[in-house]
Amino acid sequence: MIKTITATSAEDFLAYLRLSHPIWKIALPGDAEWVNREVWAFRGQSDASWSLVPSAFRKTSALGFRPSSQPPALKSFDQQNQERKALNDFLFFADQIGLEIPGDGPHFRFPQFPGHPQKLDLTSWPWEPILETLAVAQHHGVPTRLLDFTYDPYVAAFFASYDAWENLGRPNYEENLNVDKTIGVWAINLPLLYNSVGFYSHHNKIARVILVTAPRAKNSYLHSQAGLFFLDMQADAYAYPPIENAVIDIQSELVSQGYSEFQPEQIIKIQLSWNFVPKLLALLWLEFYNIAKMQPTLDKSVQALKDHKDLFG
Repeated sequence: MIKTITATSAEDFLAYLRLSHPIWKIALPGDAEWVNREVWAFRGQSDASWSLVPSAFRKTSALGFRPSSQPPALKSFDQQNQERKALNDFLFFADQIGLEIPGDGPHFRFPQFPGHPQKLDLTSWPWEPILETLAVAQHHGVPTRLLDFTYDPYVAAFFASYDAWENLGRPNYEENLNVDKTIGVWAINLPLLYNSVGFYSHHNKIARVILVTAPRAKNSYLHSQAGLFFLDMQADAYAYPPIENAVIDIQSELVSQGYSEFQPEQIIKIQLSWNFVPKLLALLWLEFYNIAKMQPTLDKSVQALKDHKDLFG
């Protein structure tokens, strides 16, 4: 159900990630089945063995900012309550120091505001009116049940390799090469998810995995990273599975209902040894993929210059 490809060099890795590569089966203008480039969503991780687990469900992370915060993956009500507290703390602290959060509104400030779930209906989470807010919070490090993806495979490759490079002890990475680890860029086919939403709606069911976005004009990071988010709407019912498991479930159900076009692999993972990470980052730099492009601030501009020095000597 998951097609795994191991690249043999940094150049090979980038070649696979080009959207013109046959593996992505994206038709070009003039072809009978021409479509736009947003057919796949990508996520890079410094360890290819990791599953696609949102931060709110990772047992190794903290589920909030209070001393009473508990480890993730709790019983449904407690899990949702902890996530709400973390988001609340983020919103109110940002407001306290005068920062605007897109989508922040009366949903949290006035509990009985029209459109807000009633106080006794706290089992419905996340609330639809706050998905934009949740996306911004996730992008800035708040533990949520959203998982970051990008439309740009090179962005995914950058973050996977950059994290690995940090772990290799930059700039002295040569001392730690020959480690038995690989980075991974996951790709999930979006038409599968688009069709599943319509399928579930037609059968009066809750959609399983949906896409969540926030306005890029208000967030330079999201714009630069071509960011979007995945949300498993039934994560509680399935005991918080990895996103790839949810996508496999969707594929199985749609294929069983006659959607034969989704029989091939809908999830692809491209792997590369950590030994090629410095070369990969250098090649990405030449394509103008660096930390300053990903996070356009003056501080990151200085960091990018330091990265260049460490990579190219």
